Amino acid sequence: MSVSRRCFYLFTTIARKSCCIGRFIVLTNIHGERQVWRREQIERYQPAIVIGIDDEKNLFRLSTFFRMHHEYSWRPGSQPPPLAMPWRPGSQPPPLAMPLGAFIYFLKEPPQELAAQSWHFGLTEDSFRRFKDDPLKAIRDVPQDVEQALTFRNGCVYCHSFRGAGSRSHHVQALTGKAQGGFALRLESYPPEVWREFIFNQTAVARKMGATPNIVTEAARQTLFELVERSRRGEVAGPARQSK
Repeated sequence: MSVSRRCFYLFTTIARKSCCIGRFIVLTNIHGERQVWRREQIERYQPAIVIGIDDEKNLFRLSTFFRMHHEYSWRPGSQPPPLAMPWRPGSQPPPLAMPLGAFIYFLKEPPQELAAQSWHFGLTEDSFRRFKDDPLKAIRDVPQDVEQALTFRNGCVYCHSFRGAGSRSHHVQALTGKAQGGFALRLESYPPEVWREFIFNQTAVARKMGATPNIVTEAARQTLFELVERSRRGEVAGPARQSK
């Protein structure tokens, strides 16, 4: 496999955009997943944007197809049709796709916090932005275990939002490439019993949805649960990261 002729240095690419100033790098893929990095966090590992592999120039042609059992675990709804069945607007939810697309590749081996995740793929020419201020400032005061769960470890705020920071990701229709339901809601907006079930019974919820469980570590689970509950009630105070 050869990618050397079909990749560009990330900072060379975003430097061409007039909107791109600041030390915070934000990537948004076609699913609406939103990754936030600091420039100094990634620059030493030489991040590149891969747009082709071998003779394939359009990486969006390479896709994984799947179907979810439900759009939301607590709402009734019919199961999506098999992939081979044609889909008509207004009928059951259509089959979904996760295309490879352009993606981030580190030319030097990165640490675990920069390991490949779904939000590193499915990038387009409009995916890249830089900001002077931290887009995730609202969640930076939480304990370290929780911040890691919210960001690189579980990507909570790369799909959902919390305290007004984050994203609103979605599935993509296999036939049209358009956004399709199952939007990742604000963590505070989930019904309390649904939020509790998701945090403390993740494997069962994932099985019900037809998804792979994204397990939050035990060290972060209870504190994250309580922080979201406090935010839901409008309380701003909570356990903060201890200064060293």
